[in-house]
Amino acid sequence: MALKTLTRWYGRRFNERVIERLRSPDHAPHSQRDLLITVTGRKSGKQYTIPLNYRRTPQDTLVIGTEGDWWRNLEGGADVTVLLAGETLRARAEPILDDPGKRRRLGKLMTGPFWFVFSRSIVVIEVTIVG
Repeated sequence: MALKTLTRWYGRRFNERVIERLRSPDHAPHSQRDLLITVTGRKSGKQYTIPLNYRRTPQDTLVIGTEGDWWRNLEGGADVTVLLAGETLRARAEPILDDPGKRRRLGKLMTGPFWFVFSRSIVVIEVTIVG
């Protein structure tokens, strides 16, 4: 099995386990730092659920970061569903692409002092709970 195939397989299995944990009654230890976000594919219309780390901002929004390509479904802002601490919530998610200051501020909140390591590869996304 090629390394790339093995890596994808392992990544899917890992994500499946995290999704199971966050949906279980025993989610509490993981829900303090992890959430599930469900996005709709802009071309396919298919729904995708992705487990991610998050941080709360002082303005009570959430910030997440990713190195994957799925964030393109959020360009210009998109309605999403978030499973946060066992509660399913409607939200609006938007990648921070055109505001370098805000991207840096939220990125540092997400990665701490390691922002300089991730700043070139990570896409910072702000999530606002709407209901």
